[in-house]
Amino acid sequence: MRHRGADAGPRALLVWRQSGKIVAFSFCLVCGDAIYDECIGLDYSVALDLHLYFYTLRDIISWTLQHGLKWLPTATPLNYEPKLHLDASWYRSTCMCGTPALC
Repeated sequence: MRHRGADAGPRALLVWRQSGKIVAFSFCLVCGDAIYDECIGLDYSVALDLHLYFYTLRDIISWTLQHGLKWLPTATPLNYEPKLHLDASWYRSTCMCGTPALC
């Protein structure tokens, strides 16, 4: 398994692949010397067997240290405080998937 990090300004997208197929990703926001792990996606057909959640956390910590960041807050992405700190604003989301049960 390998991962690739791409950073552009205040965000980072880390992607983990197995045999060329994406099996996990994590979207992070960077603010000053802190990184906020905002969103994780896992391919649950392999996630449990490969322990992807733990590998992604390990690699995010490694990426954070390699880039000289000092803080990885443990607040969940649903926590309002990091969003307020990063000047996030609330907006009404519109379902675009066409399946109201998923919205």
